Amino acid sequence: SRTVDAQKRLDTTPLNATLSPIVCIENPDKDISSNLIRNLEFDPLQEEAVSPPLSLFIQELIVMGSAEMQEKLRGMEGCCDGSAMCCRDWFALTALVNTPDAIRHVILPLLLLELIQQNELNEHDASDANSRMSHILCALIGLGGLAAGALSLLLDMLTKSLGCPRLVALAIRAVGGDEGLHALCRLACCEQMDSEVCTAAVYGIGTLAYPVLGHTDVYCIGVPGLNGTIVFYQPPVLVGYVEVGNDGERRRETSLQCPPPYRPTHVILSAELVRNKLLQFTVSRNFRRATCGYETLPLVLRDFARDAPEACRLQGLSDDVQETLRRCALELEDVSKFLTRVLPFSYDPHYVGRKKELFAVEEVLMNVLYNRRTTLGVVEQTLVSIASLPDFATAHAAFPVLDYVIKCVTRFEREGDTAVEGEKAVLVAGLVALGRLLRNEGTPPAVIDTACVVLLHNLDSSSCRLRHAACIGLGEVGAVVNNPGVVARALTDSLSDAAMNHETVAWALTRLGLRGVRVLLDHITPGDGKSSSRSGGDWHKNKNGSRHHAAVVLPISTRMICARALGKVDFLTVSLGIYEDARRLQEELFRRLAAAITSSQMEEELALECAYALAEAVGINLNGKTPTPCRDEEAASYYRSETLNEAFQVLKGLVESGPLPLSVNKALFYSMCLHGGAHGELYASQTAIQAPLVALRAAATFGLRACGGKVIRTVVMALNDDDAAVRVEAFDTLDAVGVKDVLTVLRTRPYKHTQQVIAALRDSLLRDMGRGAKRQAARDLYAALVRA
Repeated sequence: SRTVDAQKRLDTTPLNATLSPIVCIENPDKDISSNLIRNLEFDPLQEEAVSPPLSLFIQELIVMGSAEMQEKLRGMEGCCDGSAMCCRDWFALTALVNTPDAIRHVILPLLLLELIQQNELNEHDASDANSRMSHILCALIGLGGLAAGALSLLLDMLTKSLGCPRLVALAIRAVGGDEGLHALCRLACCEQMDSEVCTAAVYGIGTLAYPVLGHTDVYCIGVPGLNGTIVFYQPPVLVGYVEVGNDGERRRETSLQCPPPYRPTHVILSAELVRNKLLQFTVSRNFRRATCGYETLPLVLRDFARDAPEACRLQGLSDDVQETLRRCALELEDVSKFLTRVLPFSYDPHYVGRKKELFAVEEVLMNVLYNRRTTLGVVEQTLVSIASLPDFATAHAAFPVLDYVIKCVTRFEREGDTAVEGEKAVLVAGLVALGRLLRNEGTPPAVIDTACVVLLHNLDSSSCRLRHAACIGLGEVGAVVNNPGVVARALTDSLSDAAMNHETVAWALTRLGLRGVRVLLDHITPGDGKSSSRSGGDWHKNKNGSRHHAAVVLPISTRMICARALGKVDFLTVSLGIYEDARRLQEELFRRLAAAITSSQMEEELALECAYALAEAVGINLNGKTPTPCRDEEAASYYRSETLNEAFQVLKGLVESGPLPLSVNKALFYSMCLHGGAHGELYASQTAIQAPLVALRAAATFGLRACGGKVIRTVVMALNDDDAAVRVEAFDTLDAVGVKDVLTVLRTRPYKHTQQVIAALRDSLLRDMGRGAKRQAARDLYAALVRA
């Protein structure tokens, strides 16, 4: 399917920083005012002998009038010689070209010209996520409303099926705002359009449900030979399209809609090209003198300082240029207080409270759904888009979707084996969408009851796809179900269904709250704590009155899946927001998992999964308090200022409870360093070098990798431990942390720390040559420190 193909293309996008192929701008002056500067003279000898601080220099530059700014720009002539002397000018030009007016009148025309050229080429790979056209679209998406002038071209591309349809649809939403959303609604309802166009339009309606991380900056770099070219730079990221909450943290609940292959993409231009463009722009009627710096200026400069050294390296500039850029970055303003930048016009928060607009969107989607001429592919996408929107945007959708799904089930069962695959795909999407829509506040209990009957009915379907979809639907309903006992029994039976995805079943059980969590705990530790899961006399009977599978011991692979699911419980959500219930559930989970970990009857691999699940669960703060930020110093210097957190106390108690398998102790120490704050780091560090038991020292040394380069002094001490097992573990930890992270830390530390590390490395490098330890990172670190 097109959804799967798009996901495959997204998965093949490289995670390292990438540069798009370079293409020359045929006419760099096109669409820019041709009024040139005349009769202005600048004497370079008048420059100040001492340069002002970079931040102050840029702030003064931003608010200059036309004539004064032209004088400064003329003074930057020759900034493309690739030398370190011009780095300050690159920062200044980057600051100027990212002003809102410069983006609209200088950068957008360049990108539109490039996009038009790519459309005319009509290359076969244009829809690929890694194509140049896709990079242009990603750059426009990151500009948001500043690229509103691209809306008509993007709509034309969508109707002509040019480029990646999901990226084009996202671009229409991101740059077009209300007008873009209205245009997508019109296209979705237009019966004259090709079904692929309608599918893309409906997909676009379902995008940007929540804020998505992303923005576009324009970087100016003085690379010889770069003049007249556009380069697209994608910083290294783990994922592309990431929805976040109001706190800027990634949302735990993912969208049902396949994400578009968007990655934050920045534009790199020749500093000389930008200088000339800005000279023209400052004398045009579009130039307006600023009264203060623009809101995102500190973030733009931060991004440039972070990305420019790597971009320069990829362009072949010398190391001294990269080092000068890093030194310039030290003069910039601290941006830790700024919020993470996101794409604009997401439903949440842009459409919160705008009931008229939201109802219009619902009406369009329902009209498409119920139109008999709508193709099956468009119907499937419509159901997915409905289910992907926030609850407040689908307040009226539950009943019509329920009615539609019931008709689909009836028709599918009537047709039996003669049903086409597209009808099954529609029903799958409908069952999943139905589950998510039932969570909306105000959904009548009668609708929830009927929908749960439909979902439970399909959980017994002969089609595995429908059983799986019904399982997801029941998990989406979660604790809102009015008959949790029946649902829990049905899902428990599904754990014994070999054809089912047991990860999905386990997730669905956790969504039921306390009842479902107890079912999973009972299966992890059969025979332990069964009484705690009994909530009624008929709990161990199925709907036919016979005993169900609770007493059956599941395969260890399935039990490991159950344990893994317990680490991902969203306690407040499954407790319907009631703190006391969430806390009671969390405490029971802690107690039962801790008992399982320390049980002598527990298989080691299952105990390991329980240890990681417990660590994840204990790391969740039900109070909504911001976790203590990770600091760069060693924990010994500030741990007294931190309050002991629950994660540290629970995990430390397990470590000290008695002998545990080495793998389990490794998991506990790693989790302690990850979630236990300064006290967890300090405890692991002390254990790594002071514990009398070799196994504890080795496990603690393993766990220190979660702290990164800040614990390098402890790691190199472990490299010289008396026991080879600890030394080998320390080499592995250093390899996992990485040389780059350690060097970054040592640059901020007293020089005596570096000397201590060098001495420890010298003592350890030759000691374990024949033991198969990963010594390369240690050798590279030693070489880098000695060379420095």
